[in-house]
Amino acid sequence: MTCESEFDSSLTVDETLLSLEQKKETLLTYLNILAGCRPDEEICPKFSEIEVYMDQVKQDIVIMKDHVVKMKQKNEEIKVTMERLAKANDYLDDLENNIPEGFCAADAVARDVVPAPPSAVFKEPFQLRTLLHLTDQEFEEIPFYLRGRLRLGDVNDFIDGYNQTLEKKYNIMKASRDKLKMADRQLYTIFRNQELRNVPGLVFCTEEDMKRFSNVKSGVYFKNMVAMLRHTQRIKEIRMEGIVRLAVASSAAH
Repeated sequence: MTCESEFDSSLTVDETLLSLEQKKETLLTYLNILAGCRPDEEICPKFSEIEVYMDQVKQDIVIMKDHVVKMKQKNEEIKVTMERLAKANDYLDDLENNIPEGFCAADAVARDVVPAPPSAVFKEPFQLRTLLHLTDQEFEEIPFYLRGRLRLGDVNDFIDGYNQTLEKKYNIMKASRDKLKMADRQLYTIFRNQELRNVPGLVFCTEEDMKRFSNVKSGVYFKNMVAMLRHTQRIKEIRMEGIVRLAVASSAAH
């Protein structure tokens, strides 16, 4: 038997491994033949054929290693791309948070939103609304550049921190100021001043509130979480007077 197969450098890793397995079986067959050969007639030609196959096996191993190297390089390229997208996302968030007043229609709407005086807050019966968890389907529909390596559990843990912050904040706001401790009285005043007169029933907190009342991380992690909750319409942002209000979206609350 002679070896006539050509070495194909376009083989994938799986195909290369299959090729190696086939050649191994061929070598075993030759060795079985050699076991019954007479030295003076057949051994030398068979050893020559085995040598050819061994050379091909070595070449296939080289190709397999080359494929592995390329796969690692591709993974590194993907990692670099993800980092660039994350930086671009941060840059866009920064631009969005620093749009000059009056630059777009959204600012015109913001100018119509004015702080509410203390007497206007909770004039009507108030019911606290909190966020629903994301479902598997909602999480999978979030673009990969937003969620990256984050898992569904991470997002829902953030939602729990958000809800916990709302409960603590509005418990303070519903209390009688005279019965609060000094620290809570200061927070009471801050929360009242942040309320908006012409958006009755708006439920919101700020990043500072979440740092104060929950264990959520700040920085890029926080921005990514907020971006995902905005994408899934769990929250909406209202920017005014240097305050970014993270408000509960009515369609995603209970």
